[in-house]
Amino acid sequence: MLDGYLIIEFEGSALYLSKDDYKYARTKNALKIRLKKKITDKQLSYFKSFNKQNVSVLGVVKEGKTNLFGATIIVDDIRIIEN
Repeated sequence: MLDGYLIIEFEGSALYLSKDDYKYARTKNALKIRLKKKITDKQLSYFKSFNKQNVSVLGVVKEGKTNLFGATIIVDDIRIIEN
């Protein structure tokens, strides 16, 4: 499980280590986010409800450079971090 600040954007979603990392575009402190291939519209809507929030993500990290990000995480589950 990995904690971070989730950003969902048309050109690419990412999990940043912190809100400041997103604010200052520190992509070296982020992982590209990808959903499992087959999800329902309801699951997609649920995923989008976490945009710009601190979350815990459970998934599989795939190594390899993907544009600006150092790796990709394929998401299995996502939750709001309780403060």
